[in-house]
Amino acid sequence: MTSRRMNWVFGFLQGTYWMSYGVLFPFLVRMCASFGYDDFECGVILTGVTVANLLMQPLIGSVCDRLLRIKPLFIGMFLTGAAASFLIYVGKKSFVVLVLTFLLLSACIQTLQYIIDIWSVRISSTGIRYNYGFSRSFGSLFYAVATGILGFVLDRFGMDVIEPIFFVSALLTAFVALWVDENECAARLAAEREAGGRKRGAVPFFRAIGMLVRNPRYMIFLVSYFIIQIGNLPIYNYTARKIEILGGGSSLLGIALFFQAISEVPMLLLQNRLKARFSAETLMRMALIGMVIRAAGIAFAPTAELVAASYLLQFVSFGIFIGALVLYVPEIVEKEILFTAQTVFAAVTIGLAGILGNLAGGYVSKTCGVMEMMHAFVGFVAAGCLMFLICTLARQHKMRKERERV
Repeated sequence: MTSRRMNWVFGFLQGTYWMSYGVLFPFLVRMCASFGYDDFECGVILTGVTVANLLMQPLIGSVCDRLLRIKPLFIGMFLTGAAASFLIYVGKKSFVVLVLTFLLLSACIQTLQYIIDIWSVRISSTGIRYNYGFSRSFGSLFYAVATGILGFVLDRFGMDVIEPIFFVSALLTAFVALWVDENECAARLAAEREAGGRKRGAVPFFRAIGMLVRNPRYMIFLVSYFIIQIGNLPIYNYTARKIEILGGGSSLLGIALFFQAISEVPMLLLQNRLKARFSAETLMRMALIGMVIRAAGIAFAPTAELVAASYLLQFVSFGIFIGALVLYVPEIVEKEILFTAQTVFAAVTIGLAGILGNLAGGYVSKTCGVMEMMHAFVGFVAAGCLMFLICTLARQHKMRKERERV
């Protein structure tokens, strides 16, 4: 695969993936509320979604570390998710079916968001000049356009249009994935494993987990971001309810999501310049500070319009984080367990943090109110950021002292 082809193929793959994601998951709470479920029941459904992430992310990551080719698995999971989406209609009248449906959709779709990133990193290791920021910007652009338009469509036609739009988007993603050429990468990986005397399975799952647990830099990052996500996820998932409470509709939520995604694009396009000037760890610090600012902006915005405008703060938070994550994780873990490291990270920070955060967020929202929940949960975001800053700066200071003694 040439550099130009890889950049464009993965660009459209990121684009269609995030378009599929954007027409379904951001509107989940609003959809469930339209079916007649209350805030706590919405929290339970969100918990079901995150349980799938918790269970499936490490499993999929370990499988990918063992596989020479990722494409068959990726396409198969997306097609399964497309088929499962038809059960949403049954879930309108059955709470249990709706929970199980979104658990399956999360397992098939959400678990792949980090797989695309590490898949591209693996292929680019063959010497291809891959521009991750360029390709990932397609994801933000497609997400922005899809969610922006969908908000107005939902106000006009209702929530029932989500499923067919998602189904078409999922089929399109599977089609684009067919164009990924991983033959050279697979041959090189097979030769490396044979030369190293390793079996096809590479590093066993539990051994990989042990390697991660004994890695202090990885564990500091994991625990810090876990705490951040306990606050971030409920704030993000209940933003639709806050906009509704303040008098806004799906069209305003669509505009907010458009602002969110489009604001990521400049930072992604500037990724090569940023990584030339700053270390991956410094970029991560900047991103986590930005997350505190973003969470506070959304939580304390007094009007629906200002909530939507607060999504522009995405550029100082996740706009930096997306690129920094692709640089930081390969820097702190061995390449043989990259898929496992990335997916364990997602399982803990999206899955486990999502279970705790969404259940707590749903309960607090029902007992105290959505606004009060958001105000309180900003504290988790700030605490996690502070932990990462203290630990990484202390490590940096210690290393500087050691170099001075030498």
